[in-house]
Amino acid sequence: MKDNCGGNMKIKPTLRRFAMLPNRFIAYASILGCILVLLTTPLLAQTAANKNPCGSLTHYVECGIIKGCKVAGPGITVGTPYTFTHADPYSSGTATIPAGPAPGGYCQHGDPLPVGTIMAIKENIPAGDEVSNIVVTPASQIAVPPNLSAGTVSVKIGPGVTEVTYINKSLKANIGYLEICKQAEATAAAAPVTGDFIFTVNPGNIGPITVPVGNCSPPIEVPAGTVTIKETPRSGTQMVSCSAYPANRQVSCNPKTWTSTVTVPAGGLATQTIATITDAP
Repeated sequence: MKDNCGGNMKIKPTLRRFAMLPNRFIAYASILGCILVLLTTPLLAQTAANKNPCGSLTHYVECGIIKGCKVAGPGITVGTPYTFTHADPYSSGTATIPAGPAPGGYCQHGDPLPVGTIMAIKENIPAGDEVSNIVVTPASQIAVPPNLSAGTVSVKIGPGVTEVTYINKSLKANIGYLEICKQAEATAAAAPVTGDFIFTVNPGNIGPITVPVGNCSPPIEVPAGTVTIKETPRSGTQMVSCSAYPANRQVSCNPKTWTSTVTVPAGGLATQTIATITDAP
């Protein structure tokens, strides 16, 4: 090879090797870059399609879930399927939940969502049904209050689990109202009866219903007809008597089995039956 002065120029092998190193580095870097692009393209596509940060393996937001529950109220057969629609900023869809026995029913839960996300929920109310109650636990997570006639509620995702329970009743069923009152028998014993007592009501397996001594439960929707109230036995106390208002609605009282049977007519709150159950130490 001639130099600029017409003389011969020798190139040392070491100089040649140093001249080739950058080219090799560029080639290796290009290959590595292509591999990284191929590997990350599906991940980038997935991130673009699913913007929910709780859906990734590594997320930096607090997440929670919504659990939806369905309870079979008066006149509803356990196992009857109910369809719900739900929508939030990340997705929308439908869910079918069978009605379960009171008090908790059958439940399903969705995917995690960022805390603070608002989800709108609506039940597709079947003909002949009515949504009698929608309960959100904790109640502080209600974003838009329940609309029973429309079957809607909006809920804010909280830390952990936010539970939404729908209760339906049949418009074809005869419904009445029952109120349970708890009294302590007057006694000279050193340990009077105090505290809470728990009851269940059949038919319908309604409960548990907690009533403190000296108080009454709220009105409870029950199938009209003969209704049996069962007190959960509690150590140190014994059921001793039963009564009803009006008095002619007391069918039977069996302290040995901790049960009181009354009749409940179909109608509203004005025709409700008030059942009083008394215990002694």
